[in-house]
Amino acid sequence: MKQPRTYSSPKLHDLVVQNINTELESLTYIDYLYPIVHIGFNEDGDTYPSIYMNDGSIKNYMIFPDNRVRSFVFFEMDEAVVPAQIDDEDNEYSLSLVFWGNLERINTIKEYDYTSEMINDVIAILGSLDAYEITYTTNTDEIFDNYSLYKEEERQTLLRPNTGFKITFKIKGASTCWSNVSPIDGQEMRSIEIDQGRATLVADVTKTINFNITFANATYTVDGRCYDASGNSVLYTVLSQTTTEFTVKANKSCTFDWTATLKI
Repeated sequence: MKQPRTYSSPKLHDLVVQNINTELESLTYIDYLYPIVHIGFNEDGDTYPSIYMNDGSIKNYMIFPDNRVRSFVFFEMDEAVVPAQIDDEDNEYSLSLVFWGNLERINTIKEYDYTSEMINDVIAILGSLDAYEITYTTNTDEIFDNYSLYKEEERQTLLRPNTGFKITFKIKGASTCWSNVSPIDGQEMRSIEIDQGRATLVADVTKTINFNITFANATYTVDGRCYDASGNSVLYTVLSQTTTEFTVKANKSCTFDWTATLKI
């Protein structure tokens, strides 16, 4: 399976879903975190979830269960309500998260069906992001209800040890600049995205990256994603940072999309 590139400056629903996927990275049993899918059609007219790879090509990629991987997640969007202005934090998005996985590959020790444990993991993360009206289903007729190709192959895609579920929820939009963080001493802190960029990292070689925007005596938080030529995630470490630059190293050559935020 292939992993599309993340957005360097996502907007609206893409920003919301990319933020959710960032939090889902803590669930290490999910191998692939996809954005919102579109409906694709094969030569026979069957439908399937399709994504664009964000690589400048004209190709789309079909997402289909693959027992060579442990699991994947993708999103569907029902609608978006924009009450005031574009990019406003009051925008409301109606989304569904679809999970497919192979229980034997995810955990070789557990001998029981632990699908509910993974549902609980995902709901906990959605709740931490203030999602609401959360519902879920494990009904095989509803998980992949938009895709006739899945239905045709249902016995293969969801027959144990394979599993799947769909979580439907609503969530408010995230501003492209501001996001709420946990209150400290009774006061609400906020973080502002001040800088971002893309760099090429060479395996096990430390790279220094300069901030384009700096504030005196400020403390930044650097976050991002490294991915190789195939779009697969690569581990990286931010070794140090100052008010003007930071150093980073990855365990293999990759592209590093980074964002620097400032807590105020």
